[in-house]
Amino acid sequence: MENIEKVVSNLSESYPSYHNVILDLVTLLSTTAPPCIHIHAPFSPRPTVSLIRTILDTIQARHAIIHGVECLSSRLFFDRVLNALAQWNVSWEQSCETFGAGRFNGNLDGFIEGLRAISCGSHADGAMVIVIERADRFKENLPELLVPLTRLAELSRIKLTVIFVSQASWFELRPLNGFAIDPYLINAMNRNKDDAIQFLVSLYPTRPILPISIYSPQLKPLYAQFASALHSICSYFIADDYELSYLAATCWPGFVSPIIAEWSAQDDATSTFLLPSEEARMRLIHYFTPSFTKALETVYPRDQHAMQWSRENAPSADLRLAEILASSAPDIPKHHENPPRKELTSIAKYILVAAFLASFNPAKTDIKLIGRAPEERKKKRGGGTRRTRGGGTIKASFLPTTLQISGLTQPFQISQRLLGPAAFPLDRLIAILGSLMEENDDDGDFEEEKDTEMTVGRIHVSATISELVAMRLLHRTTPADRLDGPPTFKCGISQTRAFQLARELGIGTLAEFMWDPN
Repeated sequence: MENIEKVVSNLSESYPSYHNVILDLVTLLSTTAPPCIHIHAPFSPRPTVSLIRTILDTIQARHAIIHGVECLSSRLFFDRVLNALAQWNVSWEQSCETFGAGRFNGNLDGFIEGLRAISCGSHADGAMVIVIERADRFKENLPELLVPLTRLAELSRIKLTVIFVSQASWFELRPLNGFAIDPYLINAMNRNKDDAIQFLVSLYPTRPILPISIYSPQLKPLYAQFASALHSICSYFIADDYELSYLAATCWPGFVSPIIAEWSAQDDATSTFLLPSEEARMRLIHYFTPSFTKALETVYPRDQHAMQWSRENAPSADLRLAEILASSAPDIPKHHENPPRKELTSIAKYILVAAFLASFNPAKTDIKLIGRAPEERKKKRGGGTRRTRGGGTIKASFLPTTLQISGLTQPFQISQRLLGPAAFPLDRLIAILGSLMEENDDDGDFEEEKDTEMTVGRIHVSATISELVAMRLLHRTTPADRLDGPPTFKCGISQTRAFQLARELGIGTLAEFMWDPN
């Protein structure tokens, strides 16, 4: 018992978030292990599998760790497990021969015979452990193996434990036929900021390094603050602590380069290298915060290699910490500056105004804008007022959201401006766009309706719509590869911006075109 407590205590220092998991696994695997264990790791299975590998190496248990994504067939799974348990090395010199020369990978019976053959070897008294990472992929690739794996110790009659590690719970993973036995359930859901920062700091190199280096022992307290700032920014998008450590290794050289430059500029070789003050550290973190988000967008999805990103985004070689402290509001490095905002063309402004009307007006009210005769349009262009609502009520399906408030005889209708923009098809956008361009043409470029139809149907209008989607001023709600039905969009600008664009185009008060201007 004392040996188990010692192992749990040592492992808990390296994996502080998994104390309960360590206690359960070490206790079960060191005594009488159940035939099947399921570990629910909703954040990321990889740290949990790394912990299991460390535990199995500590208690010296023969094991095989298999990734569920790699096993596309049962034969591949059988070979991987048997080779790992038998410690069989596949080499070109032996014609890539697997354990048993193909006698044990044909079916489940042969696989069980291979397990018995391994169990009768030199480690006959030791229990064997099979760990399956991302076991939820087995339900898609090899669903017929889930039930036999839960009963593998019963079928093979040897000391064997199968450990499933997945992001899905066992109630989502278990077969529906009811033949699988219920495993011992362990939840690896404990993850907080302090434990994640402690894990990142534990990866800081402790080997002897030159006094002036990015991993000098004097810089370890600063690395803890750096890890805290990085975790605060990236933890909302990254659940895997190993991925956070990858980003930390990418951003740390550039982050600490001003301090290294200050130390290298000291002439006295015997002088002590002091860390900056707390205020200087906060200035330094604020200065390099944009680089964290840029690395998150580029390095985390593996769009660029970490070393290449570090070279391209390294700060200037003559940048010193004193330059950062000299400014009261640190500037963002040049490679993080946002590009200048692109000016919108006239057709782009018309498209955005038309999209705003299509998103915040019911489709049944478009007839007031599109269905007027040319004479009425010219008459309206000279002056007069438009009626936004008639005397009667329109039962439009555009505003279905109602609230029944006690004390009121009629349900209260929520304004569409509070509900947000609604989706509209491309045909409706083109129709409103043509009407706006024809009615508000002061230069006389579109005197006839066919000229307007030709203009809105040209290729540059479609290209402008695609460009506005890329600029996030329009939001496409249907997939780009969808072939059935017209594409649908949503307006991405605010009411204030739409009214401003309408004034720039000379449309006038945009509230006259809206069904509910409030």
